[in-house]
Amino acid sequence: MKNFFLASLFLFLTAMNSGAQPASAIHENFDVTCVTASEPGSDGWTVYNGLSHSTTATPGNWTCTATGGRDGSPALQCTGVYGGNYNLDTSYLISPPLLFHGIITGSYYLDFDTKAESITLGGELSVSVTDSPGISSSFNVILDTLISPLFGIADSGAWVTHEINVTQFEDTLSPFYIVFRYVSTASSGSLWFFDNANTSTVSHYLNTGALKKDPLALTVIGNSTHDRVNISFDIPSSGPYNLSLYDMTGREIHKETLVLNNGKSDYTINNLNLADGMYLIKMGNGTMNAVTKTMVSY
Repeated sequence: MKNFFLASLFLFLTAMNSGAQPASAIHENFDVTCVTASEPGSDGWTVYNGLSHSTTATPGNWTCTATGGRDGSPALQCTGVYGGNYNLDTSYLISPPLLFHGIITGSYYLDFDTKAESITLGGELSVSVTDSPGISSSFNVILDTLISPLFGIADSGAWVTHEINVTQFEDTLSPFYIVFRYVSTASSGSLWFFDNANTSTVSHYLNTGALKKDPLALTVIGNSTHDRVNISFDIPSSGPYNLSLYDMTGREIHKETLVLNNGKSDYTINNLNLADGMYLIKMGNGTMNAVTKTMVSY
């Protein structure tokens, strides 16, 4: 069954991209393609969920949203939650054929924006590169661990710009595809949005240290207990900030809104009744977000 599916996907990609000239760059915000179709296609991007591949919206597939993108622009969305139920789904968003060899030299990066309605174990997003998703593929590289920052709690309810160093594929001699895969289960899922995919010779994170710089300087003070967590942060602009605490399954344990003045402050999250384990703390205002973690144990 697996080999049949991979072979079908390979034949689908071959048909969809036959005659297409490989590109050396990606600059896609879906503003044009999502005006004329419910799924990408005319711009070389394709979608496939193992059951259908067409230019009409299909439950469980990557589809266009007119205003769901960053800044209210068109973008793509995917969810396995439809018909009032969670559904077992796998949907692939596939880039046009790419070829960097002989055209691009030096470091090369892919940036893209994502946002999730919520983060759940059954609503996961991953990224890979393949020369053909068929069984004859000579390479199939999973890029999840190379994403900066990694997919996670920060994506929940807020747009995050992620970056992947794709320099290693400059030595690839034949066209390849970048594949974004959404997976949901029959008991859990989420709604993911995808926008603004661009390649560049300049890293927006790695060369500037932006990934290491927390925009709110959010840190944990001392040892966290089952009842409280002490945090410190530096607010660049006054206003309301959402503060949430998650366990490692993505379940939100605590949520509150703080109205803060700019500057550095300390705060204690009280009355938590936490079990032993690792927890993620997320703080943000929709424009900027920060995430840190803390361990609770006896």
